[in-house]
Amino acid sequence: MNSKQIALDYWNAWQKPNNWSEVRSMMADDFTFDSGALQTDTADEIVKLMKKGNPWEDVQLRECVAEGGKVAICYEGTDSMTKTRFRISEMITVDPDRGKVISAWVNMSDLG
Repeated sequence: MNSKQIALDYWNAWQKPNNWSEVRSMMADDFTFDSGALQTDTADEIVKLMKKGNPWEDVQLRECVAEGGKVAICYEGTDSMTKTRFRISEMITVDPDRGKVISAWVNMSDLG
């Protein structure tokens, strides 16, 4: 499987409510996450935090491009509790040999 497909499978997995075991299975154990305000350095830690977050609705993938093990994804979605709409850009690093996502750097913009 190529890097783009691995990243899209990871992204699609967390679109499903309460699908945390599938999301976790897509991540390397040493998965790192950085959103500026939040950083983690294990897959278990970020999944635990994701479980506490508000579900999203009306999520739309806007763009996905890949070069080697780097995949850039842009999408929009609405926080189901606050009804705030966001645009998110993620730079995802994939290890295609392991078939795992190894890091995600996230930038989120409030669309008001």
